[in-house]
Amino acid sequence: MLIPSEQYEDARAALEAAVADGVFIRAAVAFVTCSGVAEIASILSSVQGAAIEITARAADVTEPEALLALRDDLGADVSVVIGRHARAFHPKLWLLDRPDKTVVISGSGNLTHGGLCSNDEQFEVFEFEPGDVTIAAHHDRYETLTRNAHPLDAIEGAAIWLEWLNVRRQQAQARRALAHAERNLNQREPIADRSLDKAKLVNDLQQIYDDTVAADLPRADGERYYPTRLLVAIYAARDGNREPVKVVSDTIRRHTDGLDILLEAGRVDLTLEWLVLDESKPYHDLFSRASVKLASDRIEEFRRAGHEIPAVGAPRQQVTDVMTNAEIEAFLRSLVLDKPGGYALPVLHRAQATLLRVEAGHAKVRRDVGTPARIPIRLLRSRLTQLAGGGRLAVSELRENPSDRFNSAMGPLMAVLPGVAFDGHDKRLYYDERADVEPA
Repeated sequence: MLIPSEQYEDARAALEAAVADGVFIRAAVAFVTCSGVAEIASILSSVQGAAIEITARAADVTEPEALLALRDDLGADVSVVIGRHARAFHPKLWLLDRPDKTVVISGSGNLTHGGLCSNDEQFEVFEFEPGDVTIAAHHDRYETLTRNAHPLDAIEGAAIWLEWLNVRRQQAQARRALAHAERNLNQREPIADRSLDKAKLVNDLQQIYDDTVAADLPRADGERYYPTRLLVAIYAARDGNREPVKVVSDTIRRHTDGLDILLEAGRVDLTLEWLVLDESKPYHDLFSRASVKLASDRIEEFRRAGHEIPAVGAPRQQVTDVMTNAEIEAFLRSLVLDKPGGYALPVLHRAQATLLRVEAGHAKVRRDVGTPARIPIRLLRSRLTQLAGGGRLAVSELRENPSDRFNSAMGPLMAVLPGVAFDGHDKRLYYDERADVEPA
């Protein structure tokens, strides 16, 4: 007979039909749960003199309390396969010896409510008359399957039993954590790839840096202001070492000296706060409400200081193309023309770097002796390469001493180009029409 079929809807129905007074049940199943024990208890509730022998896996889905309930509540003789043989123990075999016949039920379901009742399981039911030699073969198979089992009475309280209980506690904790993570996942909306928007943010940050350098703003000590920390953060973001949105949020969280310089000059358009408030930017929604609120409060400082606040998103500069890539290289050559010792470039933190020469499209720069090496020359190398249009003007280090470190940045070089700004999109220099000086 087959399960499911018109005769037996599920394994529970087959077991219920097979039990009788005086039945001896032997079952080898992988998993036992309290719900499965409840089904067996219900089936046997009207049967007199039944005896039960159950062998199960003491691992994975099996519940320790279900094994104890079989023994203590139903009086079953319980054995367990535990330890290194447990994962291989996976039978679902029921032998029901009655005075009038033996019933064998074999299939896919475990001693659980799902295995006996609600899952899509398959079983076969065989009935044998007393004395049939096939009955002994089924019992021999049962003995072979349960050869690695140990009596529950001998295992309960042993070290391996306690270890199993500890593993189950860890599994329960992991399931709760996983369920929490799944609930959070199910509450989220799909998020599109924002890598292009973040790349746009990095480019806009670079533009703010370049425009700030070109503005040639003075510091309180009379030196020129270059937002060096911003430049370092930009390169970290470009290299994938920092999250660009976090670069902005971390920067505006502090009221820096640089912000005071921009406030004194009334250059609200050069602040990161102004960038955060620009709703036309594709990355605007990546900023948190806290960052937007902080940016708005900071911009109010410019308003209270009497500065005119332009419309958000208005272009920072009106520019006219003044230098081609070839003219950039020619300009660098002009700096060292008739200067055998090289052209001294003003560098941050009172450091000095020297543009030695340009030959075969290759600019050679050296940090002068005695200056602090705070900013890697790779920044200057990268910026000069950008100016040259993707590598036409390369930059190398000239080391007079192998241990010599170099210090330079694009900002100081831009400082010798009055009124000229760099546009990162098409690698060209532009001249601010509002400036009073002519382009170099």
